Amino acid sequence: MSGTIKHKGEAIAENTVVTFLGDDGVAATGMTDGTGHYTLKFDKSPKIPVGSYKLSFTPYNPGDSVSADPAQFFDKKTGKTLPPVVVKPKFDTKYTNPSTSGVTRDVNEGNNEINIDLPD
Repeated sequence: MSGTIKHKGEAIAENTVVTFLGDDGVAATGMTDGTGHYTLKFDKSPKIPVGSYKLSFTPYNPGDSVSADPAQFFDKKTGKTLPPVVVKPKFDTKYTNPSTSGVTRDVNEGNNEINIDLPD
């Protein structure tokens, strides 16, 4: 299960989390590379259950990780704590939530390539 995500014809930013959320709670996720290409995984497997999915696209914030290096929030020169870097999407924030994105796709049996171009 893979494809390419674009925004107004341009490849979406590297390290954007792509989520396919099924009505039954099944979630498959992947991350874009520099060309907007993504590959989804479900429960550590590339096999995504057949069904209908709502999609979301969220910029990855490195400071969100529980395993983030605490040193990234510390300025060695001043001795002060730095605020985390928040990556804002270049596309409409409605796409960051599967309930508001309005983007849905069906996953069928076999190999699926799902390419998406976000209009706004």
